[in-house]
Amino acid sequence: MTSNVLAGQEEMSHCFCWRSSKEGSSARSSFLLAAAASLAVLAMAAPVYLLGLGLASLASLANGVNPSSSGVFADPAIWIPLFGTSGLAGLMLLVATSRKTVIAFSFDSETRQLSYVETAPLRKLRTTVVPFESIRAVTPTALTSYATAGYLSVITRVPGLDEKSLWLGNDIPVESLQEHCTWLSKYLGDRVQPLLRQDC
Repeated sequence: MTSNVLAGQEEMSHCFCWRSSKEGSSARSSFLLAAAASLAVLAMAAPVYLLGLGLASLASLANGVNPSSSGVFADPAIWIPLFGTSGLAGLMLLVATSRKTVIAFSFDSETRQLSYVETAPLRKLRTTVVPFESIRAVTPTALTSYATAGYLSVITRVPGLDEKSLWLGNDIPVESLQEHCTWLSKYLGDRVQPLLRQDC
């Protein structure tokens, strides 16, 4: 996932913004994974289901009933369990992988608010606004000691709600993270933490 960070001095004077350039990629991945799961379940269940239908046909023949003449195999309802099972498996996997992803955020010094946009498969875009007073900690984070890019780990606590941990941004250059966090510390003070490299 790449990012677009407004790093100029003019923009930094009032706003630290980021927007993903691949907003729909996680949703597409979830849908593709769900489709693959449906096909896999269909491939595994079809032989067993067809074997069951074959045995039922043999039992009908033994009782003197010709299943092909009754048109039972032409009835769409007989195939509903097979395709319904595979479709349900795909839907369950889609729901399980429908985690929320932040695709954009903005720290605005003029409004003293953090706003971020979340997306997830099967859900509409949702924008959340958090006042600076409800931000408990902001930590610029890189995954390794040699990483040149990272993200912001932000903890918020809105009155009446539970504490929430956010992963904001991705592949933001470390230098930009540090510059913007220095700017942000003017408004949040010591709630802005030094750069954290997770493998150190």
